[in-house]
Amino acid sequence: MSYLDTPRINFTGVFQADPSTVNNDVRYYDNAAFRPEYQRQRYPGNGPEGAEGYWNPEGTGIFRFIECKITGGQLGDQILDSPKQDPVIGLRLENADRRPPGKIVDLDPQMQYVSQLWGVQLRLAAPGHSALFCGDLLPVALMNLWQRQINAQTAEQPMAANYQSILHNVDWHGGIDSPLLDALRQATAEGLLAVNFNLYGYTRNNQSNRFTMGLVSGSIAPYHVREPKHFVMGRHLTTPLQPTGPNGAPFPTQPLGGVYGFQCLNRPKQQTLYADFGLALPIVDSTGELHNIGTLTLALLKDSTDLIPTSVDVEQFAALGTVDYQQRGWYASTAGIQGFNYAVGDAELPAAGDSPEQLQRKLKTREHKDFVATHLEQRPLLLLGPQKIDGSYPVLSYEAADGRYVRADGHVFRLNPDKPQPVDFYASHFGLPLSTRLYAWQLPPGNPNSNPMGGTGMGDNALTPPVPTPEVGFPETSLGLPPCLDTNADGKGTLAVAAHPPLGDAPRGYIDGQLYALSYGFQPPPDTRAGRMATAPGGPYCEYWNFVSLLAFNRVAVPLQPTWERDIQPILKQYGNLYPIMSRHLVDLGDYASVSAHRRALRLAFSLPPSDPNYMPVSRDLSDAKREMLLEWLDALPPDNQPQAQPAEPEIIEIELSPDEALRKKPARVAKPSRQQTIK
Repeated sequence: MSYLDTPRINFTGVFQADPSTVNNDVRYYDNAAFRPEYQRQRYPGNGPEGAEGYWNPEGTGIFRFIECKITGGQLGDQILDSPKQDPVIGLRLENADRRPPGKIVDLDPQMQYVSQLWGVQLRLAAPGHSALFCGDLLPVALMNLWQRQINAQTAEQPMAANYQSILHNVDWHGGIDSPLLDALRQATAEGLLAVNFNLYGYTRNNQSNRFTMGLVSGSIAPYHVREPKHFVMGRHLTTPLQPTGPNGAPFPTQPLGGVYGFQCLNRPKQQTLYADFGLALPIVDSTGELHNIGTLTLALLKDSTDLIPTSVDVEQFAALGTVDYQQRGWYASTAGIQGFNYAVGDAELPAAGDSPEQLQRKLKTREHKDFVATHLEQRPLLLLGPQKIDGSYPVLSYEAADGRYVRADGHVFRLNPDKPQPVDFYASHFGLPLSTRLYAWQLPPGNPNSNPMGGTGMGDNALTPPVPTPEVGFPETSLGLPPCLDTNADGKGTLAVAAHPPLGDAPRGYIDGQLYALSYGFQPPPDTRAGRMATAPGGPYCEYWNFVSLLAFNRVAVPLQPTWERDIQPILKQYGNLYPIMSRHLVDLGDYASVSAHRRALRLAFSLPPSDPNYMPVSRDLSDAKREMLLEWLDALPPDNQPQAQPAEPEIIEIELSPDEALRKKPARVAKPSRQQTIK
């Protein structure tokens, strides 16, 4: 089961994402070149008003829901949108009340488009009840980023995206007389719920009362333990995107047909296909008003084909129905989810008094439903635009012609040296599990239409002193992974990915770790690097985001006696530079005396699990080895607040490499100037 299943509750409201933006420019990670003015607030652009600390230098990293309410739901075939139908409608969906809010975290300044949520907790609150249920959001990365908003005011973010995950550790407390909530509780397995929510209409204008806020809509439903956690094992429709150019966005953002891709779920026993249009439809402005692009029809292609046509006539498809997005209040009550029932009912049967036109229309509907019922698991789905003058319908989004789909269940990972990271994959064929062979390979950077990694992260404003921009994706030999894997009868397969960087190798110089992209598919990769980085034929597509982002930390030599000047200050000072709110209001991370005075609080924060909202660093970009070194140093601090003497020849804990490898140390490779990057 997934969030598309029933029973389901839908919610809408406001969210707050308060990221620090000093760390948006990778060049600011260079401690030696960092300047105080890099912490001043500025806005996008290459002029005097642009760059420096960008639009929110004192961001806290907080992510939370604000004024979020249950606005609809579904129980069986019944659509609910009023408290009179069920008292759960109108209740508040809130954050944790006994711990701080969750955090929103970029993977890296050179990969800001898969921001993760950590430490988020959601509660369904009611008058007289702290929580009817409460659950922890499994950490999840942003997906499906596209330019959804047509009209944007100054400093508004026209991009939209979604998060899909599960709530675990779900506790139910008290209760109200709600059949929908009772059914949801009874359907919950092992304390788990499925959740998906879309974010859009965000503003970065600090003169607005909505600064750091945007709109959210989403759904919660039962979760089945054998299903993927971060996408639906169902039907996935894609669409071509406008390729980005040398002076454009750092990745393709606009679908050629104006509508983005989406996922569906077929339930044969109910003879219903559920489709989620919650992120797929464009909006007019930051109020979230849906843009009217005319009648949209979800359909099934009748003929088997190797290539999806760009348009179809009335004889080439069987219609499941039209999308109800033009109805008043539809989006708020449904979060964009619509069920298409393909069972022939009384409404499609001839009745006394029917006109010839009515009889013909009913016959056509019966034929379409009969075809869908018998061919839904054999033919690709289409989303059709309004009928054109010549009688044809443009194909806006479509399923793969052969019905095959593969996705990683989780697409952002941090790798510590020599610690394999399992990555689960699911393959399907027209929504059903597929036992097959999959292939995986490194996706080279350099083409923004296939891989968005790299660049400065915040445009190409000149810095004084100048700081080189690191290259990403090298050395390729540091990343180890099998070339292929096989999926089982459930369509699931697991690939172990590991990083084996040489000791002392710092490929990006002043910033720890290296970024890699992992692509995958049903066919072996091209033989050449140019082939692997090429734009998909006919693409790019919204499946552009269907790859894995990896941050592989450097291998470091940990001294038995770490010292402030050599080992600790470079790490803490960097965080102090990049997150000024902490140094200005709590502890100066570049100052020994301040750090020593706050050692207990720092030790607690550094020792928490990354899933804890109080975990430090908030960016989750500290390797295990460096974190252990920091903890050991904090434990060994002398009582007089004086810096420890630096040993002349520090001893090294464990070197697993050969002498030649241990001596190897490469300088940071410098990348060519990047395009302006002002997405975040």
